[in-house]
Amino acid sequence: MVSPLRLSPERFRLWSWALIVVGAVQIAVAWRRGLSDWRGFVDAGRHVGTAALLHPRDMGDVWAYPPATAWLYAPFAHLAPPLDFAANEVFLFACAIGAGLIAAQVFALRREAAILMVLAWGPVTSAALVIGQNSPLGLLLAMVAILGFSCGSVPLSAIPIGLLLYKPTYALPLIAVLLVRGRLRELSIVALMAALWYLVSVAAAGGDWMWPSAWLHEIAAYQGAELGKNGAKALDLPVLLRRAGVGVPAIAAVVAVAASLAAVPLRRVAAVEAGCAACLIGLALSPHAWGYDGVLALPMVFFAATHLPEPHRTRWLVLAYLIAPLTDLKLLPIDPLAPFVIGGSLAWVIIRWPKGQRALPAR
Repeated sequence: MVSPLRLSPERFRLWSWALIVVGAVQIAVAWRRGLSDWRGFVDAGRHVGTAALLHPRDMGDVWAYPPATAWLYAPFAHLAPPLDFAANEVFLFACAIGAGLIAAQVFALRREAAILMVLAWGPVTSAALVIGQNSPLGLLLAMVAILGFSCGSVPLSAIPIGLLLYKPTYALPLIAVLLVRGRLRELSIVALMAALWYLVSVAAAGGDWMWPSAWLHEIAAYQGAELGKNGAKALDLPVLLRRAGVGVPAIAAVVAVAASLAAVPLRRVAAVEAGCAACLIGLALSPHAWGYDGVLALPMVFFAATHLPEPHRTRWLVLAYLIAPLTDLKLLPIDPLAPFVIGGSLAWVIIRWPKGQRALPAR
């Protein structure tokens, strides 16, 4: 086991200023991108509780989240611009700081260092906070679940995962961890919360008990257009394969094989490591992971920062933080962070496959 990351006061100040500069530059550059994403969330908040939520007039207004998630934006819909965006930014910023504080506890880091590591991560700032995307909330819930793994708490593990169902692609990797490790009590709580999400979604869809049918139809119709428009922002292997012309059945087979291979080390390693790895692998195998979803790579970044030996630790962290600000900017045919996400997932599976029993003890 590698000792946790320890920095001298001088090096801590150096890293702090570097991370502050990185975060500030990202916000300054990305601010010019506009608030188009945020307007879609506000519109959903206006239409929640009506059939219009799942039957938009324009294809660009498709609500890709479960209908119940739109209730989160109902309060913002009653605020005038730009107050609605400002209120959302305060909330998301608090989520990012909260995720850093929890990471500090899980990984035995200085709180200031952990918070700066979150705020300097490109997907958090230039790809999420600046345009109002809710992925910092997903990061916070994922970190709470990992904290629950670290202390063996059933409610602290299960409830955040159930709340992550606001965006199922965030919840499924951690649900997979519960499945492969046979955590039946946690799974029962998550199943109950999934049933509640369904019932609340009925009300959000204007009383439509068959809302999953309309919801999936709208997503399927929208997916092709979004792939052409935003495909260069993809972090995940399935979208990259689709852009390369690979058929859906073949992609499904690749994902199934990759998930099966990952399940072996996920079952054997310590729970905290499994949660961190699942978040990263979930990005790599997601059917929809754009730049702002890259916030879920951070748990593995924290794990690497506290468990990789030197000099590999500094090399990989510096490389990751140099690449991360480029995400979601369409500078290259693929998102620069995609090789980090996909390659990092593959490397973890390869490294841990024969050494699963030698993994770090649960904390």
